[in-house]
Amino acid sequence: MFNDFYLNNSLIKKYNHYNWKKYKATINFKQKILIIKEINKNILTLKLYNIYRAIILEIKKLHVIVYINNNKYENSICIKEFKNTTIKKGDIIIVLVIQVDSNKGCILSYKEALRFITWKKILQIYKRNKTIKGYIYKKILKGYIIKIKKYLIGYLPNTQIDKKYKKIIKYNGLIKVKIININYIKRNIIVSNKEYYKYKKFKNNIKKLKYKINSIIKGKVKKINKNIGIKVILKNKLKAILLTKDISWTKSINYKKFKLNKNYKFKILNINSKNKIIKLGYKQKQYFSWKQYINKKFKIGDIVYCKVKKIQNCGIIVELLKYNIKGIVILSEMNWVTQSHIPKDFVTQNQKIKCLIIDINYSDKKLFLSIKRLLKNPWINIHNNYIINRPYEGIIQGFSKTGNINLSIDNKLEGIINNNNIFWKNNKNIIINPEYYFFIKQKIYFILLRIDNTSKRLYCSYKYLKNNIYVNYKIIFKINSIHFMNIIYEDNICFYLFLMPFKKIKIILLKNKINTILKMNDFILIKIIKTNFKKDKIYVKYLNKNNIKYKPFYEKLLFI
Repeated sequence: MFNDFYLNNSLIKKYNHYNWKKYKATINFKQKILIIKEINKNILTLKLYNIYRAIILEIKKLHVIVYINNNKYENSICIKEFKNTTIKKGDIIIVLVIQVDSNKGCILSYKEALRFITWKKILQIYKRNKTIKGYIYKKILKGYIIKIKKYLIGYLPNTQIDKKYKKIIKYNGLIKVKIININYIKRNIIVSNKEYYKYKKFKNNIKKLKYKINSIIKGKVKKINKNIGIKVILKNKLKAILLTKDISWTKSINYKKFKLNKNYKFKILNINSKNKIIKLGYKQKQYFSWKQYINKKFKIGDIVYCKVKKIQNCGIIVELLKYNIKGIVILSEMNWVTQSHIPKDFVTQNQKIKCLIIDINYSDKKLFLSIKRLLKNPWINIHNNYIINRPYEGIIQGFSKTGNINLSIDNKLEGIINNNNIFWKNNKNIIINPEYYFFIKQKIYFILLRIDNTSKRLYCSYKYLKNNIYVNYKIIFKINSIHFMNIIYEDNICFYLFLMPFKKIKIILLKNKINTILKMNDFILIKIIKTNFKKDKIYVKYLNKNNIKYKPFYEKLLFI
């Protein structure tokens, strides 16, 4: 009871700021606790680091009482946070939730909410490459501290101040700057006054000269670089660049056309105000129809020479020699055998290859090519070349997850050996792991079972090269059948017999039921009593030599 009283009393102390006078009737100690518990339920609806709108209920000396209408929650904020702002009863303000705890209560902040909003605005300004205003607050080593929108601070280095503006710098004076860099973790902002004037000059020059995208202008060639392109200088010393891909529509580029310090006409493709560079185009001046150009040069079924530019998992990207045109070769069109293969198995980087045009895509400006269609099609007259139920040789290319073996036959055809056709099995539900018995790029013999023209695969078998042991069990080892066998091993309980070619079968002869003495490697006559094909075990009975019935069997054995 004492502990409950102590806890409840401490709860009420936390809520001393709460306006208890609004309840007309006098409130007991227990009733106060019930009200506090209802307040704590509303705390849980507030989310951490979220901004809410709140109404000011009352202003006191140390704190301001605030009410969040949507969540029906009342709390106080320290009055120091409202130093430079004028507030009244009934004003709506923004509040940030710093801490949420049902026992300790919820902590709200007005200053942090304003900081959070200004930080969001500055990030948008930085992304859009816009300028901002700030106040010079303090001088430090190698620079100045600037206040940005009252609640954030930025750093202005001495190297980033314009020469004209250095003499005019005053404290609490306005300065226009541009954000260079932002450290998101430490929340540091680095600004520049020099970049602002450069940006302003660049914008003014473009307005004066009336430069727009797709407008044709004159420029002087300053430098020619065959790998990158051509550097150009425009009026008012504006920098521009002409990339190699924008010089001509075809791959063959004549740099002899362009001479240093001479004027040429160009087309504006892009104006980058952030880097202060204008991107130009030379080939865009002339009208070029990709469809008409391709129809003149190529047709479906033409043979072209290409160079491998990029190798991917799904295929390769190719560039036609003497032309600036891209082509695609899908993995299935690279070879007749593509199962368990990747494009690197067929081609290498920068290799020159011969291809056949299959399709032309005018919208994406791409050619679809094929390598395998230039090779001989092995599926023509396949039934004459490969006959069912005959043995052939193949190379293992890989193993599937289901336990199948993937083969390549004569480097032209795909073959599959299913898990059930690898070895003879007593139980069909057992899955054999072929990786224990075979390895990749191993040559093996198989028997052809079926030719599938739709999937273009040959279904093969490895187990049909050998006799089925499990079928011969039931035919040969019948109950009451008589056989000659050899003793190969013995222990205290029984003899173990052996008969070719059944090496895996255990033929057991118990010593308790034998009157004569037997030795290792003796040939004896036995009779089958019991069979257990699941465990590969057969129990037998010894037939004595002295018995008149079995003497002729032993005489045949001696003759052999």
